[in-house]
Amino acid sequence: MHQDVEIHSSILEPGRSIAYRLRPDRYAWVQVARGSVAVLGESLEEGDAAAISSEELVEVRAASAADIVLFDLK
Repeated sequence: MHQDVEIHSSILEPGRSIAYRLRPDRYAWVQVARGSVAVLGESLEEGDAAAISSEELVEVRAASAADIVLFDLK
């Protein structure tokens, strides 16, 4: 990969959430590997992804047991 990137993963139990703070010059890609989540209030299922820009804080809340990967990109 030839890009300035940080990769984070999380396993979430139903109802649990994580919050990730983005620096102003960065954006995020959230990939749902398993389960279902809400990212900034939008529902995503296994295999779905969301590109996020112009947000300072990315919140991911598990609707079911879920595995997610968050890419912090420049």
